[in-house]
Amino acid sequence: MLGNYLDEVRKKAPLIHNITNYVTINDVANMVLACGASPIMSDEPTDIEEITSICQGLNINMGMLNPRKIESMQKAGKKSNELYHKVLLDPVGAGSSSFRTEAALNLIRDIQFDVIRGNISEIKTLAAGHGTTSGVDADEADTLTEQNNILIQNQSELTRLQELYKLDEEYSDYPKVAARIISKDPGNWYDTFMINKGSKDGIRVDNNVIAGKGLVGIVTEVGSNWATVRSIIDDSSNVSAMTVGTDDTCVVEGDLELIDEGKLRFTQLYDKEDKVTAGERIVTSNISEKYVEGLFIGYVSEISLDSNNLTKTGTLVTPVDFQHLKDVFVITVNKQDSIEEGEQ
Repeated sequence: MLGNYLDEVRKKAPLIHNITNYVTINDVANMVLACGASPIMSDEPTDIEEITSICQGLNINMGMLNPRKIESMQKAGKKSNELYHKVLLDPVGAGSSSFRTEAALNLIRDIQFDVIRGNISEIKTLAAGHGTTSGVDADEADTLTEQNNILIQNQSELTRLQELYKLDEEYSDYPKVAARIISKDPGNWYDTFMINKGSKDGIRVDNNVIAGKGLVGIVTEVGSNWATVRSIIDDSSNVSAMTVGTDDTCVVEGDLELIDEGKLRFTQLYDKEDKVTAGERIVTSNISEKYVEGLFIGYVSEISLDSNNLTKTGTLVTPVDFQHLKDVFVITVNKQDSIEEGEQ
């Protein structure tokens, strides 16, 4: 992907306006040239807008700062915004002095930047409006915080991958494709979302989707490199299910209000012998039209007899965190496939 961007830069050979410090000015010019663009350096307020007008991009580096340069940065940035140029800011030393901090905050207030690059202390200063840093280096406490955050992220990623591995092992009889969620409907819950795999990866409408420790939903729409999934928590979802211990059938219904408690509703449970109790496992049933058999849905948490004295209704706890989904498995065989194979 980076190679494609560089090829595009070299085709267009844009002129880039650089307001940078005198220590790195040669390096900056050489790097711009190496990328296939052309550099021009100017920080004089009297001609700064004219220079910006003939360019196609602006790079602002706050390295050697003074009031004259701040004026130039403001003028160049505003002119670039008027011309819809890409603008980059390097807030060097933001947080090391009130002068630099105020200058950086004024720049991000008055100018729309496409990219802001800096160390963790500089970025924290811009976000909080104040901070500390050691010149161009990040504050030691911030560096340690960043390292700790990386360790936490790595541990979280490892845990997630271990869960996916276990899920793959548990449902090893079914062929699967791993996919990443790339968008979702507004709201806290992943009731409808899009994944980054599609028909070219063997995904079809009605493929079942799993994650965490159980059933997530079903594919409803497919493109060449994307697919839409409706999860079982959606209000329109109904899943034919059964109890593992007694093989009694029921219907698991989506409920976006009940999921706030981490639960789903089940109805139409035929439990004539009163054997189904709290803790019973509920899985997709063998008579489901769209879900393959045996996918874990949840544990029974509450159960009560309906007014007809024939069926029971209750709730179950789902093992899937529908508020923090990231990666899923798509089972690439449909229930209809197994039905057709059985008829042959």
